[in-house]
Amino acid sequence: MKTTAEMHKHKNIQIRAIKISLLSSTLVTLNSLIIGLTVNSITLLLDSSISMVVAVATALMFVTTKKVHLPPDEVYNFGYGKFEPFTVMIHGGLIIASCIISAKYAIMNILHVEDISDYTLPTIGVFFAMIYSMLIMFYLRRTLKRAHSAMLKSLVVQWTNDTISYAGIFTGFFIGLILIKHGYNNITPFIDPTMTIILAIALIRFPIRIVKDNIRELLDAVPKTPTEHSIKEVIEQAFPYELEIQRLRSRKAGQKVFLDICFLAPLTLSFTELEELSNNIETTLQNSFLNCDVVVYFKAKH
Repeated sequence: MKTTAEMHKHKNIQIRAIKISLLSSTLVTLNSLIIGLTVNSITLLLDSSISMVVAVATALMFVTTKKVHLPPDEVYNFGYGKFEPFTVMIHGGLIIASCIISAKYAIMNILHVEDISDYTLPTIGVFFAMIYSMLIMFYLRRTLKRAHSAMLKSLVVQWTNDTISYAGIFTGFFIGLILIKHGYNNITPFIDPTMTIILAIALIRFPIRIVKDNIRELLDAVPKTPTEHSIKEVIEQAFPYELEIQRLRSRKAGQKVFLDICFLAPLTLSFTELEELSNNIETTLQNSFLNCDVVVYFKAKH
C-alpha cells in the first residue's frame, strides 16, 4: 500500500510531466498553425487544431491531478478518483471531433483542388516538430514507469502518435519537394489533403480506444484487476481455514479500486472474532493490491 509520502511524490511527478506536456503542446500548436497559415496547408492546420485540443485537455489534466488526490468528503464520499477517467474521455472526444472536421475539409479540398504555396518551409518545420515530439515521448515514457496513471498513459500514447504522424507528414512534404523539382506539379495538390485524411484516420483510433476504456470505468464496470480469482488466492494463502465468498463487487475510479466482499461465516464465530477477521482480511487485501479500498462483511452460514 502506498504511503502518504509516496503518493505525494507521485503527484508531484505527474504534475511536472503534465506541465511539460502542456508547454510542448502549445509550442507544436504554434509551429503547425504559423506554418499552416503561411503555406495554406490543411494537414498542418489539422495538426495545430489537434495539438490545441491536446493543450486544452492537458490543462484540464493539470487541474484534475490535484483533485484526484484529495481525500473523500461530505460531497464526494468515495473521493475524486473518477475525475481522471472523465478528463481522459474529454481528451479523446475532442480529438475525435477535430479528426472528423479536418477530414471533411480535406475531402472538400480534393474536390476543389488547391495546392500549398511552398513545400520547403513545412518540410523543415515538421522535421523539427518530429524530433521534439520524440524527445517528449521518451520523457513521458520514463515518467510513466515512476508514477503510473491513466492520464500519463494517455499522454504517452498521444505523443507517440504525434511522433509517428510527424514522420508521415515529413515524408509527404519531402515527396512533394521532389515532385516539384522534377516538374510533377499536377500531382502535388493532392498530397496535402490526402495526408490530412490519412492522418485523421490514423489518429482517430487512439481516442476511440481511450474513450472505450474509460467509459467502462465511469459506468462502474468490473475492472480488469484485481480479478475475483486473484482475490480468492490472496485470501486462501493468508487464512488457513476456508472462507466462502457469498458476493464480490468491484469497481475502479482513477487509480483506486473499490472492493465490496461478503463472506458466509459459521455461526460458531463470535462478533469480536468476526470483527477481527474482517479487519485482517481488509488489511491483507489492501497490502496485496495497491490503492485498494476494501469493505468486508459477513452473513450467517447455515
